[in-house]
Parts: sequence; C-alpha cells; structure tokens
Amino acid sequence: MSKYPSSPSTIYALIGKSLCYYYSTLKKIIIPILLLALVKNIYVYCGGMPENKLLSSVIIIAMAVVMIYLCTVMLYSASQVLLNNSISLEDACLKIVKCAVKIVFICLYYIVAYVIASLLLMVIAYFGKENHGVILLFDFIIVVIPLLYFILITIFAFPFVLVEGSSVGKAFWNSNLLTMKNWFPVFGLYAFIFVMIVLVTPTTLHWHLLQAYHVSLLFDFVVFAVFLPIIFNLWLLLLNDYKLRPTAYSEQLKNKP
Repeated sequence: MSKYPSSPSTIYALIGKSLCYYYSTLKKIIIPILLLALVKNIYVYCGGMPENKLLSSVIIIAMAVVMIYLCTVMLYSASQVLLNNSISLEDACLKIVKCAVKIVFICLYYIVAYVIASLLLMVIAYFGKENHGVILLFDFIIVVIPLLYFILITIFAFPFVLVEGSSVGKAFWNSNLLTMKNWFPVFGLYAFIFVMIVLVTPTTLHWHLLQAYHVSLLFDFVVFAVFLPIIFNLWLLLLNDYKLRPTAYSEQLKNKP
C-alpha cells in the first residue's frame, strides 16, 4: 500500500511524514549517500586539486556528473519506498541509466540559465562601473529574481522524469503548472536544501577545519545521511500533494479522456 497521502496536507504535516519515513528511505539510500560523500571528498584524500586548470576542470565536471547520478538514484529509490515497492540498488541504477538522456537535458537547462545569468551580471557590471548601488539593484531585479523564479517553478522536473516518466519539455511545463499557484510550501524544501549546502560547502571556515583534521568525509556523510532522506521524501510528498490540489496541472489531468 502506498505511503502517499490521499488528500492535500499542510507543509507541516508533509514535513512530519518525511520524518516518519526517514529511516525507511535512509536504509534504501545509505550506500549512495556514502558514495556521494566519498566522491565529494576524493580530491582531499588524493592531495588536493592539480594546479593545471584544464585538468582540475575536468575532474570537477566528472565529480559533478557522478554526484548528479547518485542523487537521481537516491531520488528514484525514495520514490519506490513511498510507493511501498521493493527495488534493489542495482535496479535503481539501471533505471537512471535508461533516463540518462533526459537527465542530461534537464541539467543543460539549468546550465544555460546559469550562463545567461552570469553574462547578464557581467554586462551590468561593465556598463555600471561608476555606480555600485545601481549595479546591485539591477543585479537583483534583472538577474537574481528571474533565476530564483526559474529554479522555483522547475523544482519538480527531476521527479516528473524519473517517477512519472515524462519527457523533458513536459516535465518542465508540468512543474510550472504545479507550482505557479502553490509555491509557498516549496520554500520548506529549499530551507532543508539550503542548510545542507551551507554545512557541506568547501569554502566555509568549518569545512577547512574538518579538512585539516581529515574528517570532512565523515562529516559530509553524517550531514547527507541526516538531510537527504528528509529532502527526497519531502520533494516527492510535495509533488503528490500538488497533484491533489486544484492546480492547472490537476485540472489538466481531470480533463484527459
């Protein structure tokens, strides 16, 4: 029997359910979590990044690809936990391989958005060298707000592709339909993601201390183990909750023949 609620719930109730299913999800994704922490810290235990910029860029890209792959494996595994389906880690990995092209295109969407935002920041900085206050205001209005809005309305693109089997274009469109009228609960999800990112970001002071004592791998593993099951559960529960609410997407589903 599915663990998804059959009626809309508040964000607080969904967070509570995410915590209730925490252990079940953790058991299923504990190995990918360990691998994720290992990949993130592998350069630390190999003597650091090489001085050659091209080589270091290739290593960073390779690490990012592996980490995205592991996160999608965990997301799909969490969805099967909530559906009460028994699935092995090998089956989850094979599922992600089959969806690899769609995942790449979703990542490209975000990369293009990031590049456009970066170019806009450079243009604004170039034409506003003498007035830093105006630059900051234009940065916020023209770049930051649209970029945050884009990320907000496309948050469910990955679950739509992995769980629902949607095409990339349809996944982005359906995510937009779901979130444009019920966007506030998504900030609960972003809060968990933000705290986790702050804790494991390599540029922070505490992370340099952890690196100096060679315990960054253990720290990242613990942080990922605490936050990722909750994040994946909440992500999927929000998707289910939005589908139950009167949104443009749910109306579209009702009108299907």
